[in-house]
Amino acid sequence: LGEETHPPPADIFGRELTDRILSSVRGDGSSYDAQTVLTFLESDAVNSLFTQLLYDAIFEFTTKFDILGNAISNLPLLGPVRNQVLKESKRNLDRTLGPLLQRFLSSYTRVAIRQAADFVVSEENASA
Repeated sequence: LGEETHPPPADIFGRELTDRILSSVRGDGSSYDAQTVLTFLESDAVNSLFTQLLYDAIFEFTTKFDILGNAISNLPLLGPVRNQVLKESKRNLDRTLGPLLQRFLSSYTRVAIRQAADFVVSEENASA
């Protein structure tokens, strides 16, 4: 999760297309069109993306900051056993708590996205 890097939109779409997209979102050129920003940020696709990112981040956090477990992972005999237990626990988490956590994160993400959208389109940030 932390090691993945994604190219900027301009590298994927090209500078000209990226600039055209951004200028169309800006509307009159001085501020973002609030309805376009809200529609984009509140879309199901963005909510699903953020929900999955948060879900993965929670699991990453619990595994990365397990100091004792990470030390055991480096041991010749216990390391592979611990790694297998970790994989199995992730599968169990996905199966048992996963749906509940996903629903919670989805509803929380909608609130957070709405706050972020309000921030983006606010008067003081509209021209930033």
